[in-house]
Amino acid sequence: VEEFEENARHRQAEVDRKMHEASMKAKKALDGARSEAQAAGAEKLAAIRKEAEGEKEKQLAELRTQIEKARKELGDNVAGFAQEMAGKILGRSLEA
Repeated sequence: VEEFEENARHRQAEVDRKMHEASMKAKKALDGARSEAQAAGAEKLAAIRKEAEGEKEKQLAELRTQIEKARKELGDNVAGFAQEMAGKILGRSLEA
């Protein structure tokens, strides 16, 4: 009976050790998967931010072009209007 109990304790200890090892392996695997997922998420977020920054710069450049075009048109219109008004005041055309 004592030999049977001793054998059972050894087997139980072996089962406990193997369960602990399996648990530790599973924990390592989960930790690794979690780290990989976080790294992939960070990479994807960085790529999205880079893309958004590029789109922002593109839109700003387009806006600057439109503003410059509007300024030129406004300047041309003001110059033409001033010339026209001066001509009316002087009573003659000022065109070159």
